[in-house]
Order: sequence, then C-alpha cells, then structure tokens
Amino acid sequence: MQVREANQREAYEANEGEEEPGTSPTEIWGFLRAHVTVLTLARNAGRVVQSQMLADGRPALASGDALRAFSAVSVALSTQQQSKRVRIEGEVRRPADYVLPADSSVRDAMQAAGGFTEAAFVCAAEFTRLSEQRTQRENYERALRDLETDITRAAGSQRVSSAETAAVLQAHNVSSERLVGRLRSLRQTGRVGPQIAPNITELPDLALEDGDRVYIPARPTTVGVFGSVFNAASYLYPPGRSIEDCLKLAGGPTKGADESSVFVVRTNGDVVSSRQSAGWFSRSGTLGRLGAEPGDTLVVPEELDKTTFLQTAKDWTLLLYQLGVGAAGIQSALRRA
Repeated sequence: MQVREANQREAYEANEGEEEPGTSPTEIWGFLRAHVTVLTLARNAGRVVQSQMLADGRPALASGDALRAFSAVSVALSTQQQSKRVRIEGEVRRPADYVLPADSSVRDAMQAAGGFTEAAFVCAAEFTRLSEQRTQRENYERALRDLETDITRAAGSQRVSSAETAAVLQAHNVSSERLVGRLRSLRQTGRVGPQIAPNITELPDLALEDGDRVYIPARPTTVGVFGSVFNAASYLYPPGRSIEDCLKLAGGPTKGADESSVFVVRTNGDVVSSRQSAGWFSRSGTLGRLGAEPGDTLVVPEELDKTTFLQTAKDWTLLLYQLGVGAAGIQSALRRA
C-alpha cells in the first residue's frame, strides 16, 4: 500500500485472489482499517455497494469484485487539522521537505531546517502558497476576460472616416490581440509578499498551509537597470549610492523614455514609483535621491504616446480650419437674417 501525498486522496484497487507485491491480505486490511472510512464494492453485475469501513468491518468478497478504498484525508479538512507539508530551500542549514504538525508556523519550519546560513538575505525571502496561486489564477483570468471585453467594445464604437484611419485601427486591434495572448501565457506563482524590511533578520511568524514553499536567496551583489536606457544590464551594487547614480551607470534615459513613470522593484516585492511622490506642479519627485539596495531592479518605461511636431501641427491646423469654417457659416447666417 502506498500513500503518495499528505492530505490528498489515495486509492487501492484489487480483485479477489490478487495481492499487492510484498503485502499480505492481513496487512492490507490492517492498513484499510487504520486509514480508510469508505469502501465501494463493484460486483460483476455492475452494482456498486458502499460500505462504512469502521462500522461494517471486513466485507466479504466474491470472484471478480473490484474494491476501491478512499482515504479519510480525501475529505477537505480544516486547515487547523491538516499536517503541513512544506518545502524549505535556499540559504538554510538543512534544505528539504518537511511534514510539520497542524499548528506549525514559518518559524517552526525554519527551526526544523536548522536556521539561516551566513549568506542568507532574509528580506528577499520568497513565500509561495498553493491556495494563493489558485486565487491569483482565477482573478487573473477574470481580469483578462474584462480586458478582452473592453477591447472589443472599444473597437466596435470607433468610427472610421478614411482608409488611413481604418488601417491604423486594424493594426491596433491586432496588437491588442497579441498582447492578450502574451498575458494569457503568463503563469501565477502564488507568491505572498511578507514585505520584510532590509534590517530584519527573522521571517514573520505566519501560519503554514499544506504545500507552502519558502526560498531564502543569497545576498545579491548587483542592481539591474532596464528599459529605455542606453545600456540596459545588471551592475555591481554600489554601496551608499542612490537610484539616480544607478541610472547613470546605464547611460541615463534615452530620448524616447518616459521619465515621469520610472519605478524600482525591491527584492522584498515593494515597488517605488516616481509618480508616488510627484505633485501636481512637479513631476520629478524624490525617486532619484532614494538610496539603492542590493537586488534592486530599476525600470525606465518607453514613452508610448509619441506624437511628432508635424502631426501635432497638422491636427491643430485642421481644428483651426474647422473653427474658421464654422464661424464663417454663423456670420453668413446672421447677415441673411
């Protein structure tokens, strides 16, 4: 008899006269009495009989019967009653899979793994959970469906006045479909962001769930600068430098960069954006003076609304022409009156 995974269904099927290799009928029935609550018995005629294991004892089997046993833990128990199977990886003394008691926490798991090593970077710990992964997947699919509905509604409400406008709208619809396809290919990790400060050396005392995974990375030695910069790459972490200094390492933003939307992703999951500190009369903010931390990722987005001077002048000329024609029509009508 083999149980593959804690808190999940396990079944054993056998016909009368057949034995599992290396297991006697007495041992099989002993295991069933200890771990099984419900049995289903299928006769040759196709009739299925359900038996309560603890109440009925050992059912009498006939030739050709098929017996299916359902484990007691196949029922969705309360999280307070389930054993916690967790995986601890990274910079710990004894990385492995552990099965812990029902009331265990993250600190209990770290104690079972022997604690952190000297190279552990605790604030960047990755904590993933299966239940959160399912929730994230459902919410992400719902958001994608709403996005597809909005794109379809916007495409149907736009008016086409020329062949040039029709070609632009068609290209926009094609790019939108490709974007949705790329977004749909992304997979959710189920990461839970504890948002640990850099000066903290212990994980928060969170309650564990079955299937949790904790990964403790080593202390990074680089910072990444990506996006619309002259030399996007990872650079050695400069102690005591600011975000603006890290941006200068990559040559600074290019001409097509959107400098008002620069943001930094911290190793603990925090995101700091220049728009968070920018005011109504100032778009610079204080992001450039923010101190850099090891493992930071600085992203400089590309300016999407790229309108040339000639296009702007053309639009204004057309608007002024239409206003002039309208004013002339109103003046002519007033003279006739």
